[in-house]
Amino acid sequence: MAGEKIRGPSQNDIANELAAFANSRGGVILFGVDDSTRDVVGIPLDKLDAVEAFVRQASEDSIKPPLVPVIERLTLPNSSGQEMPVLRVEVPPSLFVHQSPGGYFYRVGA
Repeated sequence: MAGEKIRGPSQNDIANELAAFANSRGGVILFGVDDSTRDVVGIPLDKLDAVEAFVRQASEDSIKPPLVPVIERLTLPNSSGQEMPVLRVEVPPSLFVHQSPGGYFYRVGA
C-alpha cells in the first residue's frame, strides 16, 4: 500500500484472477506474499481492512455474477521467522461462468 491506495495489482487484475479461479477448479490467493520470490512480506496491520475491502469490492463490483470468496486473516513467518499478517482469499469453483473486466478467464496451471 502507498498511503491509502493499494499498491500492486489493480482491481481489474484481481477481478480477472478471482473469476479465472471460479471458472475452473477454484483456488487461493495470498496477499502479502511476493509472487516472484514467494517471500512473505506481510501487510501492515493498519492496512488489512483496506486490502480486504479492495478484494471484496473487486469480487462484488467487477465480476458478473459477483463472487463471494472466503477471506481469512492469517500470519505466516518471513525469512527471519517473524510472523507477518497476510490475507488468504479462497475462491471455490462455481456453477456459473463469471465475466471479469478482461472477459472470460479460465485458470490453467499454477
